[in-house]
Amino acid sequence: MSIAAILAERIASVQFDALPEEAVHWARVAVLNTVGCTLAGANEPRARIVGRVIASSGPSLVFGTSRRVARATVSAKLRSVPGCRAFTPPRIPQCRWRAHSTSAPKCG
Repeated sequence: MSIAAILAERIASVQFDALPEEAVHWARVAVLNTVGCTLAGANEPRARIVGRVIASSGPSLVFGTSRRVARATVSAKLRSVPGCRAFTPPRIPQCRWRAHSTSAPKCG
């Protein structure tokens, strides 16, 4: 079984009522923090520059705006900008995920 299938199985088996109250609290804090930071930064000069770079039309809503763009266009345009790692997850070679483990990845 692939790591993606194992993760999907674990995620699908989670019941909200079974989650610890503290975990739910911090998950809510994290989501609200993400939304708040995104909305607060939506009108920053760098965000407006990126908005001009990715100008296109498509089905994907740009969070914090009423604009819609094509994801493939955004990805391609941002990848062409030197130093930009949009839609590219960072590589963390020192971390090893063990599929059978119930704990976080071991790093170091």
